[in-house]
Formats: sequence, structure tokens, C-alpha cells
Amino acid sequence: MDAALFAAFNAHDLDALMSLFSEKLEFYHDTGGMQSYEDVKAGFKKLFDRKDGMYRELVKGSLEVYPIKEYGAHRSRHASLPPYGKWTRSNRHV
Repeated sequence: MDAALFAAFNAHDLDALMSLFSEKLEFYHDTGGMQSYEDVKAGFKKLFDRKDGMYRELVKGSLEVYPIKEYGAHRSRHASLPPYGKWTRSNRHV
């Protein structure tokens, strides 16, 4: 699933990317709080519209799984890269 998500993100294919999420999505951003499916879609669109060549690479071996009662969660690390390939940051997502 990570590979499909990263491929859609790196192709800046908003429809393919959003097809990987439920329309009932609730994403909790560390600075923006709760975001709905539409909020997340708008955020990706804004990011893609910048056309700055940013892409993401999964950090191999970074998958960590933590059980949450009656739910499931995973955490993976990725790096966001600008067009010139300099690592800007490494993020963890739950």
C-alpha cells in the first residue's frame, strides 16, 4: 500500500492518491488538527499545484506496527525531497 501511495503522490495523480483513502477519512495533523477527506484532498491539490518537483521516498525498513484496540495503525518513515534531491526532512506517519 505504501508503494501505491508513494507512486500516486510522486506522479501528482490526485485521483489515484485519493482512491487509496476512505471518504470517511479523519486525519489528525500535528499542527492543523483534524482534517476530513476533502481537507486532505485540498491539501494535496495545493501541494501538487506548486509544481516544485517535490517527491517522497519511503525509508526502507521503517514500517512499525502498533496495535490500537478495535483499530489498527502503522507508522512508516519517509523523506520529502525537493527537485534537486536534497533531503528536507524525515517524517513519521501513524
